[in-house]
Amino acid sequence: MFTNLGHQLRRYLLYCLFWDTNPMSLPRVADQAVEWQTGKPAEAVVDERLEIYMALYHDHLPGLVDDDVISYHQDEDVVELDTAADLFEPYVRQAFQDEINTGGSR
Repeated sequence: MFTNLGHQLRRYLLYCLFWDTNPMSLPRVADQAVEWQTGKPAEAVVDERLEIYMALYHDHLPGLVDDDVISYHQDEDVVELDTAADLFEPYVRQAFQDEINTGGSR
């Protein structure tokens, strides 16, 4: 569990799914993640957005999918919470409070 929560992009993905929209397109997750990281609109930092999208796709989705935390539907490029997500919710809630609500990652 803590391996999955140990990386900022994985946490951002889970924040989006728990408190924004579930399911959500992976490009929209990348938009939100780059905005949290840079404090700028995703349209203003296109290169960073692409880097985040590729990192999510190649590095972070596989582990979360393997642990049944999320499902990824490649046809639609959409992610959604899966069966093990409920186990993560209290930890994700605390991380969100510490990282996003207090501005800890910006």
